Amino acid sequence: MGGPPSEGARGWHVIIWVRGLQVVGLGKPVLTFPGEGPQFTPRFCELQGHLLGRSLIVCEGPHRVAEALVQVLQDGGELAAIAQNGRRRLGSPGAAKRIARSINALLLTEVREVLWYMDVPWCKLGSTKCRGAWTCIGAIIDL
Repeated sequence: MGGPPSEGARGWHVIIWVRGLQVVGLGKPVLTFPGEGPQFTPRFCELQGHLLGRSLIVCEGPHRVAEALVQVLQDGGELAAIAQNGRRRLGSPGAAKRIARSINALLLTEVREVLWYMDVPWCKLGSTKCRGAWTCIGAIIDL
């Protein structure tokens, strides 16, 4: 399972579905097939196809994955359409970092208000200690 999906990979078969979303976001095709268990059923594949569009290639079974991969890799137009589809459906890279920064800013505001109401001496507007403490608090939770 290792690290994150490689941007250099040309196609993926995924077992862990969150990984599949990451791969689609990279603009790569995801090849999969329904399983025999209760979770990854033909209906689930169909619903994921509605969510992910042409980025998801559902094969009849494991014996068809290689054939489908070769077919899609030989079609430059389809690969370009899959790349565009991934960007359109999942957005540009960096969303998690932007969300975390927004949460960070809100959290720092809340921490300052709590310290203010607790009447912490160095947390008064204009205090030089407060500024230094904020830098310290910000560094602790900074991303």
